[in-house]
Amino acid sequence: MSEIQQSSIQDFSEWILKIGNGDLGEGDGDNNITIPHDLIIQPTQNPLEDIINSTYLDLDAQYMDANYIQERANLGPTNEVVEELNDYIISSTNGVEHEYLSLDSICKASLNVAD
Repeated sequence: MSEIQQSSIQDFSEWILKIGNGDLGEGDGDNNITIPHDLIIQPTQNPLEDIINSTYLDLDAQYMDANYIQERANLGPTNEVVEELNDYIISSTNGVEHEYLSLDSICKASLNVAD
């Protein structure tokens, strides 16, 4: 990776952290944040496709490569927006969809089981 690429990634990382920490924007409550021009996607008739084409270059050929997918992220104002984008991405690939579920808490019933 070139020094310019490393510097660009560092700048972007710091900008995202400032947003997450609430250090950007002015005013009480809701803040307006200026988004750098190079991060703005010019929309056409299908905004979801515009995002995919910008973020996932050559998705049809690369979607099976775990590193390719891990190097990208979808950020949205709500989980619903991100879910809509993820659903659109999955529907536009030729692969078979698999859904994996997770738990965020421990089942209390298993705590009372005697050995």
